[in-house]
Amino acid sequence: MTNVWCVRADVGTFADEFVNGGYAGIGWLRNKNLSRVAGKDEIRRFYKENSPQDKDGRVNTNVGQIARFMLEVEIGDYILTPTSNSALVRYGRVTSEPYYENPPTDECYFPHRRRV
Repeated sequence: MTNVWCVRADVGTFADEFVNGGYAGIGWLRNKNLSRVAGKDEIRRFYKENSPQDKDGRVNTNVGQIARFMLEVEIGDYILTPTSNSALVRYGRVTSEPYYENPPTDECYFPHRRRV
């Protein structure tokens, strides 16, 4: 089954970089290589080490979003990315498993990316 996912690109700030670079990305845990993450519990541990001040609700929300991007999005799924003015939504199909790029070579500082 093909799924559709929304990746917001920092409220559309990086939508053009996503399109021009042929990827979608997330910016949490920028200094952590998540390319071999085994599951949600591991992501939660990394997140809590990185953001110990965050309350459980925020931790659960953010860990869920990271886990979906890293573990659930599949090749062939669609990614929707709203632009900063909200009038346009960019879209594409996922063509790769997650990969880690550090440092990014464009204006977007999101290191956890999938080719789209």
